[in-house]
Amino acid sequence: MVPPLGGWLGETRRAAASRKGVRAMCGEVWSHPTKKVVAASAALVGLYSISLGVLQLTVGRSHSELVDSLTLGGNFGLTTLLYLLLRRVDDCLARAAVFTFLSGVLQPYSSVLFEWAHAPAADSADLRCRSAAACAALDAAVANGTAPPPPDGSLPCGWAAAQQLPCLSPIVYTWVGVVSSATLAGGTALYATYFQTWSYRSILATSQAALFLINLLDNVFVARLNLRRVRR
Repeated sequence: MVPPLGGWLGETRRAAASRKGVRAMCGEVWSHPTKKVVAASAALVGLYSISLGVLQLTVGRSHSELVDSLTLGGNFGLTTLLYLLLRRVDDCLARAAVFTFLSGVLQPYSSVLFEWAHAPAADSADLRCRSAAACAALDAAVANGTAPPPPDGSLPCGWAAAQQLPCLSPIVYTWVGVVSSATLAGGTALYATYFQTWSYRSILATSQAALFLINLLDNVFVARLNLRRVRR
């Protein structure tokens, strides 16, 4: 940030484009056969993202299964449309876009699982992982006026603990990050030692297939199949 702000690179600020200039630029893009396809693909992704966000905000809680089905079908439909559009520009570009979207669908990674599984800090307003005794003490304190009530819209106190959700401690999640970093370093060393003769395509296909199979284990975690095994 310092070199450009200090003018060390010898750059000058470009004059702001007028509305006429913006219209001319847009007209140039939409009149070009290749740029038009790329712009249409970008507009399609943006429109789909906005529509999906609105759908989840409006009916996500009341019709979660319907939203899940529409999201899954929409993801694959969007991938197909992008491939059909971008292959008119370049087949390699189209396949790269398909790979990006499908890798996100088949190997989902988001903060949702973290929010579902982790235990909030002791001073957090999120009370879902507290024990029944702690919730009873909090209710008594709220009734006596010695503690503020939980914020509106928050999950009930002890909700996650009552359903035997993981509520993993921050220490456990910290060690997960440590193991992840160590695995990354080990994978790099493994590649440098044994896999330099492999083609890039073979390494990519093998790694993606392995990641897909590993991510299927999240179903065991979310469905709490391990607890069912213990109960038996």
